[in-house]
Amino acid sequence: MASRWNMPSANSHNLLLQVAVPSDLSSGRSDATFDATLAADAVKRLRDGKVKKIQNTSLAQVGNNQSGGGGSQ
Repeated sequence: MASRWNMPSANSHNLLLQVAVPSDLSSGRSDATFDATLAADAVKRLRDGKVKKIQNTSLAQVGNNQSGGGGSQ
């Protein structure tokens, strides 16, 4: 019988290799530094259509500053 790729098993294996604590996939950990009020306020702004804009910093700049990329030289 020819072997075949078992996709769900391969995906599960790859995911487990990338997760530091595999039990976090079934139940998360509490975080004493988490601010639920901050998260709730963000959801409220989203629902109210008042999402804050990202501050203009060098990290917020997204773009491609490479030139060229064509085929002929």
